Amino acid sequence: MKQAASPFQNAEQRQVERAAKRDAVLRAAVQMFNERGFHQTSLDDVAARLGVSKPTIYHYLGNKDQVLL
Repeated sequence: MKQAASPFQNAEQRQVERAAKRDAVLRAAVQMFNERGFHQTSLDDVAARLGVSKPTIYHYLGNKDQVLL
């Protein structure tokens, strides 16, 4: 019998998706820092640009200083 495909991601798929999301958040933050300056860009601004919540930014990147490093 053929087994039905699971709608749930396996561990490797989740890891790839998390890395892609983290990369998207990091790229948006860096782009905004370059456009507006580090001190003039808040994580709220980055979240708004991506259409996500501020806690999502913290989940993927931590605080603003960590993004800069």
